[in-house]
Formats: sequence, structure tokens, C-alpha cells
Amino acid sequence: MRNRLMFIQVIICIFVSVIGCIDKKRDNVLTSARVICDSISLGHVKEGTKRRVPFVVENTGSEVLIVRKVRTSCECTTAEYPENEIKSKEKDTVFLIYDAKDIGAFHRTADVECNTNKSIRLTIIGFVDNK
Repeated sequence: MRNRLMFIQVIICIFVSVIGCIDKKRDNVLTSARVICDSISLGHVKEGTKRRVPFVVENTGSEVLIVRKVRTSCECTTAEYPENEIKSKEKDTVFLIYDAKDIGAFHRTADVECNTNKSIRLTIIGFVDNK
């Protein structure tokens, strides 16, 4: 009985290891992507408001595109990005949300990290006016 239980545990460990490797291999497969417009001017923005800016990302490669993370240049900018895989030749949207707290000109960037050769740089610019 003890040998049988140990055998079952070994089989389960092997199965879990194989499944983990398959998922990691898929995540490491490179594809290519492009952004329809990678820089957007918000013009004049009122102080104390938030602007949600869409950036359309297209998977131009033959493998699925996986957005792993979006790193923004400051705390005043956050990102929303697709958690699902983007299939070949399909599009999805990454949103940058800018919180206009400081008066004056702004230039914010975000780097979209995905399974491509290099990250994708997104830019928003504008000017924050008094309320």
C-alpha cells in the first residue's frame, strides 16, 4: 500500500512538472507587435481630473502575444492591460490613466513588456491647467 501511494505521488509530481514546463515554453516564444499610435497628445487637461487613454496593440506575429507587465514613468500614471493572450493578427487595448495633479506641461511614458524582442514604449503629453 505504501509503495502504491508513493508511486502515485511520483506520477503527480512528474505531471505537474511537465505542465509547468509547457506553460513556460509558450510564454518564452517570441512574436512581434505594433501599436497603431504610440504617442498621444492630451492637449489641455484640468487639474484634478483623470484621463483614460487607449493604445491599440496589434499582434503582427504568428504566435500569441502575452502582455506581461506595463511599467509607467511615474505614480501619476497607471495602466490597464489585457490579461488574456492576443492571437495572431488580432488587436487589443492597453489603457494609460493619467491623474492630473501638478499644473504645467507633462510627458509620461509606459513600457509594455511582452513576449517580443523589445518592449513597446507608449507616450502621453499635454498641459495641466488650473481648475
